[in-house]
Amino acid sequence: MKRSLLFLMLLFSVHLYAQSEKSDSRNEIIDIRAKLLENVLTEDINQLKQNKDVAFPLENDLYYPLICQEKWMIWYIAEEYDTICSEIQFANDRWVLGTYYSDNIKGVKKTCPGNIDLINPLIDYAVENQNVLHQRIGDSEASDEDKQVLSIVLDWLVVMYRNSNIQKEWRKKHNELNGRLNAILKAYPETKYKAFLMRNVYCSPDNVLTGKYNK
Repeated sequence: MKRSLLFLMLLFSVHLYAQSEKSDSRNEIIDIRAKLLENVLTEDINQLKQNKDVAFPLENDLYYPLICQEKWMIWYIAEEYDTICSEIQFANDRWVLGTYYSDNIKGVKKTCPGNIDLINPLIDYAVENQNVLHQRIGDSEASDEDKQVLSIVLDWLVVMYRNSNIQKEWRKKHNELNGRLNAILKAYPETKYKAFLMRNVYCSPDNVLTGKYNK
């Protein structure tokens, strides 16, 4: 009887500890997202880079500190081009309309806690500093192929958010992206980024007309 009672008490203690850990993790993520938002709004890029390094390790079985689009936009601002290129290859079969789905396949549904809108301020920053971001890509030590892919993926991320509800503008932007994408594939027909670009950045003519992404 005593052993059973001790066992139940142990289980209860473990449960309380786990709940406390979940709460602490959630609060840490909300706090760092608030700091990142402030960094973006004040254009404090040095602090953004530091807080990014704090945020990424906070991901766990329950929570994302940043959604994928936020990660990518922060990497662009931080000029971490090797990381982005690696992610593009990694995401070839795991990015569907801007969302990783591998965790859901495993039956794990993570969430990004709190209601802090970080992606739209990041997109606003990218639009306002578009020329600067592209110039930095052009001045980087990335290969010519990587530079072209980095550039088109950056613009695609902006189009997904900025123009998705304005059909006429959406069509225009996607026609422009399709033209650039065709040029990339012509220059680099065996590019390692082809699967991602065709699955996500490319928009078929029919879909350009109807305003729908590829299925």
